Amino acid sequence: MLNNPKSLKSPDRKGRASIDTLSDLGSKLHEKTGWMLTSLTIAKSYFGVGSLAIPWGFLLCGYQLAMALIMVNAILSFFSCWTLVEAQKFFGSNKVRTFSDLGYSCFGNKGYWFVASIYFLNQAMTGVGYILFFLVQLESVIPNDEEHKIALVLLILLLTPVACFLRSMKQISYLQIVALTSLVIAVGTVWFNTLGKITSPTFDRTFKSFHPLGLPYFFGICCFAFEGNTVTLEIYSKMQHKRRDFTKALALGIGIATFLFMMTGILFYSAYG
Repeated sequence: MLNNPKSLKSPDRKGRASIDTLSDLGSKLHEKTGWMLTSLTIAKSYFGVGSLAIPWGFLLCGYQLAMALIMVNAILSFFSCWTLVEAQKFFGSNKVRTFSDLGYSCFGNKGYWFVASIYFLNQAMTGVGYILFFLVQLESVIPNDEEHKIALVLLILLLTPVACFLRSMKQISYLQIVALTSLVIAVGTVWFNTLGKITSPTFDRTFKSFHPLGLPYFFGICCFAFEGNTVTLEIYSKMQHKRRDFTKALALGIGIATFLFMMTGILFYSAYG
């Protein structure tokens, strides 16, 4: 029976159904996003909790220097993301998947370990900064008692399973739009409240225009804020017409994030000095 050609060419209906199901699942997993969704995903990957430290940078450096540093970081972020994508096109997707792979492709093992070490140090310090920042913010926003802690844990447990039903990058992009919209509404509300402080100040304020002594600290703040380049290749791989549209999606996404960073810094510094 095993040597019967008909038995090899005629799979049963159940087998065909399984193959069709796997094909449908594969098409859903590889569902692509348009350039506008991609740009919003990129903007959300950049504009996050790091933006809350931007006003402190304006206080340290002054308006002109702080805005210049934000623009410099935006340009460097765009260039690094663009370089990584172009390197993957040149060397192949199997050879370049991360910045460490790019270091290896250009400089061999030394390049790989150098970039990997810097990347690990950056991620470790960023992770510690996130944890410390969230702990401080949670203590100031949520009362430090058992009932509120239990409520917070239950809320996280209710929201987390939603991510299990996201089967494609396009669905994740829609979630990113919701997250970005919620963040913009929250920040916009705070922006609106700062306008009252700007027009009717309650204390004497003095503003700096250019203060170089704050440069080292604020440059670190900007690097902390512009951290979305770590997911560049993943976003790029899930995009429709990526070779044609990714550059403009990247420029628009970083541009949106840069605008939000600048507005946050300008309004907060103008309101609270």
